[in-house]
Amino acid sequence: MLTSLFRKLNEKQNAYWFKTGRDTFRSYIRCIDQALPVSGAILDVGAGSVTLATYLPRLGRDGLLIAADYSNEGLAQNQSKAKVVTDAEAFPFPNETFDVISASCVLEHIENPGPVVAECFRVLKKGGALVFYTPHRRSYIAALARLTPLAFHRRIRTLQTGKSMGEVEVIKTFYRLNTFQDLEKYRGNFRLGSIEICVGAPSYTTFLPPPFHFLFILFHKVLQTVPSLRAAFGETITGCLVKP
Repeated sequence: MLTSLFRKLNEKQNAYWFKTGRDTFRSYIRCIDQALPVSGAILDVGAGSVTLATYLPRLGRDGLLIAADYSNEGLAQNQSKAKVVTDAEAFPFPNETFDVISASCVLEHIENPGPVVAECFRVLKKGGALVFYTPHRRSYIAALARLTPLAFHRRIRTLQTGKSMGEVEVIKTFYRLNTFQDLEKYRGNFRLGSIEICVGAPSYTTFLPPPFHFLFILFHKVLQTVPSLRAAFGETITGCLVKP
């Protein structure tokens, strides 16, 4: 299929032009690794089918890793040993259970941030951290997502990944915790930890013909180079909220 060829060619372009800083997800994994003590307990919220220990192997060896999601559909494919179906507004855990709560591509799906942030605060130990990785609300990715229906999101994901319509996970987005201002507004009793707006290689346009994808490469390089533009229109926000 032509889009499959485009993906291969464009991924090679990404590798060439982004020899460092290509994958912003790695910043998120580093944040987790720094925040989680040896033999600590971590709750991976909105885990879906993604096994966090795949990216940070020590999570599968030391301490406790629980993968949580509101639906069992994604969790059924998750390889974590401990899994639980739960609403993020009412976790079935005692107070101060976890050292870290991780949330990758979750904050943008939260409709009511206040109760979710408060519940994360409750189950975290003192000094614990809510570590997150989420699209920046003013990025072109988030802007397009807000203007288009879920059916369009699903179609783009199939083109981007090469998976079938039934394989891709698509959830409604709200983008209410996706800027510095949003995090400050809803942080409650948390204090803001280190927060960074990141820009990596363009991953959502790899199915386009290479000349068009190259335009996005140029745009991402400009965002990486100019701090003010990166702050205004950067791709992702990575960081943590810390429980005093």
